[in-house]
Amino acid sequence: MALESTKAEAATVRLVETSACPSGVRLVSPYHTNRSGDPMDLVALAQQVQKADEFIRANACNKLSVIADTIRYLQEQARTVLEETVRDADLHRAACNVVKKPGNTYFLYQRDSGQQYFSILSPQDWGSRCPNDFLGAFKLQADMSWTPADEAEEKEGKLSSLRQLVAHTIAEPSVLSLATSSLPLPLKSLQSPGDEDPLGISSAELPRGPGGVPCVGLPLEKGACLD
Repeated sequence: MALESTKAEAATVRLVETSACPSGVRLVSPYHTNRSGDPMDLVALAQQVQKADEFIRANACNKLSVIADTIRYLQEQARTVLEETVRDADLHRAACNVVKKPGNTYFLYQRDSGQQYFSILSPQDWGSRCPNDFLGAFKLQADMSWTPADEAEEKEGKLSSLRQLVAHTIAEPSVLSLATSSLPLPLKSLQSPGDEDPLGISSAELPRGPGGVPCVGLPLEKGACLD
């Protein structure tokens, strides 16, 4: 039984082809020259092949898992973009008697007739005399998109960090070449401790290099920084 198992495993092993005349020199006994000294060598080779197959499959599954997670994330992002597009289009179609200007917050109400309209008066301005149902407050962005008022401050903070990054890149073009070379960017001139970078990571949480300068985690060794 053990011999049959050995033969079955040995069948999966691919050995190097033998030659009776290697380099033009004829061997007296090619069998004795090329045979395994230990009969268990074939078993070990078969086990190595099997183990390699297992590792290859495991690595493939891990990579596919990452790809699947990325696809699900992108699908969720696409769904969010489409939902925001529909919402913004509907808000722009709401009735309004004033010219809407980016940067201002407008308050959406609905009449008993079902008509939705924007007003510059908040429910607090109306007090207890608010004549219609209040649906929400929205801030008009420079790109003509709408942001719910309760999310505007967070979004503005991220945009502010991005503007600082763009301004810093324009002032020091070398920063752009460093970024494209996958080198870490020092954030000392961009952020103060506790500020968030454009990726939403607090500078207090970033790895520190020489002099305590926080570094952004572009693909290099963790904690690698520029002086």
